[in-house]
Amino acid sequence: MGVSSMKDPYQVLRQKESDLERIRKEVEALRSVIPLLSEALERNDKERPLLEASALPALRTGGAD
Repeated sequence: MGVSSMKDPYQVLRQKESDLERIRKEVEALRSVIPLLSEALERNDKERPLLEASALPALRTGGAD
C-alpha cells in the first residue's frame, strides 16, 4: 500500500459537490410535487366510499376474534 492508491482529494471534492447539487435538485423537485400529490390524495379520499363496519372482520388475518 502506498500513496499511489489514494484518490485525488480535489476529484473527491468535485464529485461530492456534484452529488450534493444533484440531491438539492431532487429535493426541490420533490417539494414541488408534494402539493400536487396532496391534492390528488385528498380528491381520492373524498371519492372513495367509506368501508362499512360489516366488512372489517373479513379483512382481519389471523387475529383473535
